[in-house]
Amino acid sequence: MSGEPRSDNAVTTWNATSAPARASQAVSANVYGPAPVESHSERMPLDFARLLRIVVKHRLVIAGIIGACLVLGTILTLTTTPLYMANVTIETSGETVKVLNDKSLDPETGSNDQAEIATYVELIGSRSLAERVVNELNLADDPTFVDPVNRSLIQRAKALIFGGGAESPTQRPLEARKRTAIGTVLRNTDAKVVRNSRLLTISYSDADPRRAQKIANALATGFIKSNLDRRFEATTYARLFLEDQLQQMKQKLEDSERKVVAYADKEKLVQLDDQKSILSQKLEDLNTALGKASVERANAEQLWLQVKDANGYADLPAGGDASSIISELRSTRSGLVADYQSKQLTFKPGFPMMVALKARIDDIDSQIADEVTKTKNSIRLAYELATQREQAIASDLDATRSELIDTRNRSVEYTMLQREADTNRSLYDGLLQRYKEISVVGGVAANGLSIVDDAVVPTAPYSPRLLVNVALSIAIGMMLGFGAAVGLEYFDNTIKTPDQMEAILGIPVLGLIPMLPPDQSVQSVLEDPHSAVSEAYRSARTALQFSTDRGVPRNFVVTSARPSEGKTTTVTTLARMFGQIGMRILVIDADLRNPSLHKIIGIDNSAGLSNYLIGSAEAEDLVRDSGVMNVSTITSGPIPPNPAELLSSPKMLTLLTELRDNFDLVIVDSAPVMGLADALLLSSVADGTLIVCAAGETPVETVKAATKRLSMTNSQLLGGILTKFNSQKAGYGYAYYGYDYYGYGKDNQKSLPAA
Repeated sequence: MSGEPRSDNAVTTWNATSAPARASQAVSANVYGPAPVESHSERMPLDFARLLRIVVKHRLVIAGIIGACLVLGTILTLTTTPLYMANVTIETSGETVKVLNDKSLDPETGSNDQAEIATYVELIGSRSLAERVVNELNLADDPTFVDPVNRSLIQRAKALIFGGGAESPTQRPLEARKRTAIGTVLRNTDAKVVRNSRLLTISYSDADPRRAQKIANALATGFIKSNLDRRFEATTYARLFLEDQLQQMKQKLEDSERKVVAYADKEKLVQLDDQKSILSQKLEDLNTALGKASVERANAEQLWLQVKDANGYADLPAGGDASSIISELRSTRSGLVADYQSKQLTFKPGFPMMVALKARIDDIDSQIADEVTKTKNSIRLAYELATQREQAIASDLDATRSELIDTRNRSVEYTMLQREADTNRSLYDGLLQRYKEISVVGGVAANGLSIVDDAVVPTAPYSPRLLVNVALSIAIGMMLGFGAAVGLEYFDNTIKTPDQMEAILGIPVLGLIPMLPPDQSVQSVLEDPHSAVSEAYRSARTALQFSTDRGVPRNFVVTSARPSEGKTTTVTTLARMFGQIGMRILVIDADLRNPSLHKIIGIDNSAGLSNYLIGSAEAEDLVRDSGVMNVSTITSGPIPPNPAELLSSPKMLTLLTELRDNFDLVIVDSAPVMGLADALLLSSVADGTLIVCAAGETPVETVKAATKRLSMTNSQLLGGILTKFNSQKAGYGYAYYGYDYYGYGKDNQKSLPAA
């Protein structure tokens, strides 16, 4: 009982001195550096320096991909059959005989020039034109065209392996040879429009330059002839087709209009749009009201369930008149109880004055019980009223919904019939208008196509081009290689460098701890004062001394996002480093779930922090020597079943407050942040928090979530320590980071004594 007022005072004093320096305020004010980023793309800014580091880091991957693309492109170029291309130029003049003054019925308008030319391009690549050329030139009977000579190495190898027993091209049926010839013509034909003109270029490529010229000219003449035939046939066929369609559509229109009138008379339908709009608005309002009523009922139900089984004032929610009355009664009772206990030392319970005090206490207890009962009845009544209101609104909503559905069902069939009649009327009007236009303008248009330049025999192959293909292969290889490097860097979703850690978390990196050699233990490396790890922790100690405007905090918590990130090693090593400069250090193992400090130090863990928190031991009895100069420790003690409840008690803050007089610095080893509340509770009572991350192991989202949780506890984030750092894997710019520069790099680490 005597410790509780002291804890309250300690809380007040600590908040008054520490509140201005909270990490959440510092991060929001951008004190420690850039604000934490929110997306993966933002934490990888593609500036020039970043791109250079990515290229250098993954240079072997990029070089390998470029080399593979270059070799593949060269092989494909050297083994490809040379092709020759012949070109024919056609003019599409668009000149027609103008018969009508009404431009709406003129079949040729300037606005359709581009569409017409695009149509010509597609017609040149049609199967009918290819078949016309094959028949005209007898290409199906040309064995070198139907089954050309295999000129490339790949084609010759395929013919040698798979085609040795194939029959001769002239022995195959004529239809099969025609299909092959038509497919070859379609595959090798290309047509394109000369920009800003009405000129078309027809190109044909073939391994034989003379045959390429002959087929290109045949394509041009065949296209002009087929266009003339198609124009003469189109109008005749269109008129006959439209006459038949008009008769059918006229009958459909009459039938659909009769059905609309008959259905409206039968159902006695009127316009229901206004009624449906009113019902829809009412339905929307009832939905909104039901949502609000459900929320009010849920809140009332939750409050009633909370107090339903309440047996006393402590189980009731805070606030309200009843709460204030009960508080006054409890305050009066506390005074009477205190008076009774003080006089009990002098008078016996049977003394009249003592009996009177006891009666007053019992009377106040009865009044408190009455107020509790009144409060519960009030909450229950509010819950029942909210339930009744929700049910009434739900019933009204169902009735309105049924009425709206009935209204819509009555008009569905009418709407469908009316829509069908409107559609048939639109189709009939369109067909009639088109029939009149075709009857007037049919057969008037001229062809409007002429050959400008015939094809000539090409003198040099256009494909393949070695230099172009090699340059293209290198360019593709560079793009693929750089894309692969950026992809490898992007999908590596871990914190790897101090710059990345500062950009993501928005807090300073106070220490950069290198990866331990695989053949060395932690203790053996730390015993060497000149090792890279020792130098790194000394640098972290110095950074901590400048982490706040008051120097190193009198106590701080060391935690991490996940287990196995070097948290406990960091705690013990920082304690050793501060002890070396003459400070009195106390290390508290507050990891009440998986303690390991006593194992590292090699001391008994039968009594520790858990004993103090449950009140079975005093703090001064638990402080033990760690075997390191100026460093003492309080182990975790027996593992309790409820670590979070113990750490949330006021005794933890009382312990840190009492230890200020005996030690210069208190370092608290906490459990990891994610999934547990221990670190959050400890951070809320300590002067600062230090978060430890393992380079190349801790996911970005995990450490961001951990830092965010710590900030929400009003904890002062002093900074972070990046452990297990590998300068070789970090990329360009970190190979000579700090300790490597002064000679404490990879070679010196190998020379450390074995464990």
